[in-house]
Amino acid sequence: MRLATTNHAAQYIFSLKWRALLIFSLLLLGINAFSTFNISRTLSERFEAERKTVYARQVQELDGMMRQSSAALLALTDFVPYLSGMEEALAVGNGGSVAQAFERHWRSLQLVASLDAAQIYDTRSELIQSWKSEDVVLRDPAMIRSHVQGVNKTERPVTFLDCNGRCLQFVVAPMLAKGKHVGVIVVGTTLAAGIVGFKDVSGVDIGILNVTHDGSAVNGDADKDIADWGTHVSALTNLEQNLPLLRAVATRQHTLPETGAELREAYGGREYEIHLIPFEKFSMRGNAYFVLIEDITQSLALIQQGIRQDLWVGLLGLILSELLLLLILWRPLSRLRRTAELLPLLAQNAFDKIRQAVTGTSRRVWYRDEFDVLDDTIVAVSQQLENLQTVVARRTAALNEVNQAMGRMNEELERKVQERTKQLNDANIAMQHLNEELELKVKERTGQLLEAQEELVRKEKLAMLGQVAGSVGHELRNPLGVMSNAVYFLQTVLSDADETTREYLNIIKDEINGSERIVSDLLDAVRTKLPNAEVVGVRELIEQTLGRFTVPTAVAINLDVPDAISPVRVDTLQIGRVLGNLISNGLDAMPEGGILEIGAMEDVPAGAIVISVRDTGRGIGPEIMAKLFQPLVTTKARGIGLGLVVAKNLTEANGGKIGVQSVPGKGTTFTVALPMANKTESAGVSANKDQGEAR
Repeated sequence: MRLATTNHAAQYIFSLKWRALLIFSLLLLGINAFSTFNISRTLSERFEAERKTVYARQVQELDGMMRQSSAALLALTDFVPYLSGMEEALAVGNGGSVAQAFERHWRSLQLVASLDAAQIYDTRSELIQSWKSEDVVLRDPAMIRSHVQGVNKTERPVTFLDCNGRCLQFVVAPMLAKGKHVGVIVVGTTLAAGIVGFKDVSGVDIGILNVTHDGSAVNGDADKDIADWGTHVSALTNLEQNLPLLRAVATRQHTLPETGAELREAYGGREYEIHLIPFEKFSMRGNAYFVLIEDITQSLALIQQGIRQDLWVGLLGLILSELLLLLILWRPLSRLRRTAELLPLLAQNAFDKIRQAVTGTSRRVWYRDEFDVLDDTIVAVSQQLENLQTVVARRTAALNEVNQAMGRMNEELERKVQERTKQLNDANIAMQHLNEELELKVKERTGQLLEAQEELVRKEKLAMLGQVAGSVGHELRNPLGVMSNAVYFLQTVLSDADETTREYLNIIKDEINGSERIVSDLLDAVRTKLPNAEVVGVRELIEQTLGRFTVPTAVAINLDVPDAISPVRVDTLQIGRVLGNLISNGLDAMPEGGILEIGAMEDVPAGAIVISVRDTGRGIGPEIMAKLFQPLVTTKARGIGLGLVVAKNLTEANGGKIGVQSVPGKGTTFTVALPMANKTESAGVSANKDQGEAR
């Protein structure tokens, strides 16, 4: 039944089913496009974040490589004066003898320590002899001479890079012979081994670019120049592939990129990421750059593959959704159109016509869908509308009552909303308190993790020392014992020698004793004997330790130990050595004189006796305090950095703790907390002391 005359074709095209299909298609297409764009952006952001993380890790690995190389060279310079024949020649000061003695070890140092250059200077900064590999050219001897002069003056080692030719890493260090400064040694090595190791560990190609300034080739090797950047390739892994790549990048970008900037280059059908890192980033002198080259083709291909897969899946889902929607909507919407054409009859009060049109349509009895229910509803509505006019007034009155009830309900709802808002505010305040507590706990746990990390580093250093401690101690103690016996024999047979001879024999004996102490420190740092604990008085322990020292006249000793203080239960030899190390450090810190205060007090809640050793010396800087109890950390020209390591190990082995506080320029205070003896043992010590005084 048609109620109005309309254009059938236009009505068909703009019918609800086609509009629903079009809108749904546009919606799905928009969702698919947004999903593809979002996935593409997410993958790209993750890729860029991963690249930044990888770059930061690579910079850390490079820094570790440079530090490890410097530490290895510095450790090597400490052993050179003790090579066979070197110490005697250096002590005499004969340049020819020094050169001859070092010449015997030069080839071995080249093979074992990978040295490429070595020079020995006397105390006047005059060159004694120079050694180098055939392919090494020292292009800036003036710079080396200036560093040698500085080391002769300060007696502190210096590390630097010379990248005018091949990049050489140098260490300039003072040499000691028989306790005296006798000259300076310069050793240098290329970074080739470190670069190859970095490549093997990280899988990233790495090289070194030297800035040539004038554009001239280095060592006449123009085949490795990058003219657009004014640089020369000193070293580069996978040279045949990476050198043309760098030249292609330089051709496109004629100036060197900024520090930390990444370069993306498509070359030979592959995608590469390039970073240039200046040596200054690692506190190394030299006008050169590290270059990192990584193939990122596969990563980019995976991103593109993921985007394409998402796009195809979205398009397939769009087509299937369209077909399913069309199948579902076709018949129901046709029936809905017929029902919609009947609705205007309700406004005309043509209720009989509506019922005749609906009941005249064939209707299923075995299955009834929503549109059948709609037809029944139209019939029921037509019947109910006939009686609607009679109940309008009553319904209006009821509606007014309902509106009033709704007003009251709205007021009640508003009150409940205000209460709930207050509860939420209280909950937010409680959440803020919880967040503050969580932040404090995170900071506390972070501090614990840092302490654990420092302890792990200390243990790794001790493990490294343990590998060489046994063999070094055995090899050194035997010749030291022979030397000590020889000195004793000379002192015996030369009892009538002149004063100078006796003085030099005493110097040799003192140096032998000092060497034996260093060997003992080295062994104690890596293997601490189980303590033989016994009860001992604190004053007695301190006075016995002080008795082993010759205190300079410019240093005043203040001893503050209460008479009634409880004794401690420790190994007297081990703790005596701990206190001896601390007293020795305090005296060394006051070369011009000062006050050394030694005190003791009881910490009853902790069940410990706290012994403090305070000096008024130059103090300890923050950079040393951060790693004070780690092996090989020292500020002394002759120390090897094991005294405090031994003190810490022996203190902890006896169940105690050691701590330190220092103010640069005002002094340092070390505290040693030792376990207090129980009352029975303390009473026994007091009785023995009283009996001794009575006798």
